[in-house]
Amino acid sequence: MRADRAGAVRSVDALEAAIAEAHAAVASASPHAATATREARLHLSETRRAIVAANVALQKAREALGREDYAAVRQATLGVTEHLTGIFGKLRP
Repeated sequence: MRADRAGAVRSVDALEAAIAEAHAAVASASPHAATATREARLHLSETRRAIVAANVALQKAREALGREDYAAVRQATLGVTEHLTGIFGKLRP
């Protein structure tokens, strides 16, 4: 049980960190959006949408963590961190 909780907390922490990194990537890319290529603007928009989806997953995971439903935490975060990281990675040169 303790290991399940620790794994769930790590998943939530990793997702929080990825969201923070994505916000930073968007913030650094946004001033250049007006002069960016169409592809770069699409990546920026895609990253913003992925952040919204990640925030929804994070909320679900936090609620499940509060209920001590560690399986639901894993389900809520499954692949979300990796997806978000892959998306905002496209913003970097």
